[in-house]
Amino acid sequence: MDKKFYFQNSQDLKRFFRTKIKELHPDRGGDREEYLKFIEWYQKALNKINKKPLIKVLKNSFPEGNFCYRIETFTVKEVSLGLIKKFKLPVRERVCPICKGIKKSPSGDKKICEKCNGKGFLNLVNNSETIQLKCTFCEGRGYLFTEICPECMGKGKIKEEEVLEIKLPYGLREGDILFISGELFDSPWDFYIEVNLEPHAHFKLKGDNLIYEAEIKFYEVLLKDYILIETLEGWEKVPSEVFKRGEPVIFPRRGPYLSEDKLWERGDLIICPKITFPENINEKAKKLLKKIVKLLEEEKNGG
Repeated sequence: MDKKFYFQNSQDLKRFFRTKIKELHPDRGGDREEYLKFIEWYQKALNKINKKPLIKVLKNSFPEGNFCYRIETFTVKEVSLGLIKKFKLPVRERVCPICKGIKKSPSGDKKICEKCNGKGFLNLVNNSETIQLKCTFCEGRGYLFTEICPECMGKGKIKEEEVLEIKLPYGLREGDILFISGELFDSPWDFYIEVNLEPHAHFKLKGDNLIYEAEIKFYEVLLKDYILIETLEGWEKVPSEVFKRGEPVIFPRRGPYLSEDKLWERGDLIICPKITFPENINEKAKKLLKKIVKLLEEEKNGG
């Protein structure tokens, strides 16, 4: 597989398998080699998931062991619906291509090796016989590099980043830690990713529910049959009648998914309407509004 996908539980993995296997099947025009590779990947991924949770939500937890810590920005929809998110993470190390692992800058300042006096070899005497060996301190160069390699910062190795697609577990909230085990992609360290929520124009997560702050112009409530409201699943038409009292409107079980332990349970979507009025009205608009008010009063009184 060209892309690598990672899942929190076997149910999500199996659903993905059933969809993808149809696309790759040779009888449907798919490549046989890719088909077999996908089956092999699926079996390995299923075995890993069945051993222990490799992706999970941590509340009030601190990193431990060998780990990489990051702060990443998530959208409200990503954490509410447990969507697939791309991460660019350093999954493994390789020898620094600049310093070749010596940890010093090869283009920086140098000094004469004091062990071999710049000769690059050492003379060892054994029973009156002299043996020349390459100097192990300067590796035969006769000099030592003195400046730290700017590429690896003196570590001799650099981390290789890879784009990974992770199915987010349900229940992530602002400040939580997304734990991703290095076992998923044979990395020597685990990943701890702190959740930072990107501000949304309308949505706010509050406990188990999703709050939608809807600014509605006063004339829209009067003139329109429907008001367009954004939900987690997209924009929907909501009858304007329900907003006339200015009270919150609740969409049961249309909010965020709660947790991996409660896979099908969702909070509510609560729409809080804010009826807005223009700050300034010109004289012409005022006259028209007075006419409208007069007509409404006449209609109310049976005129």
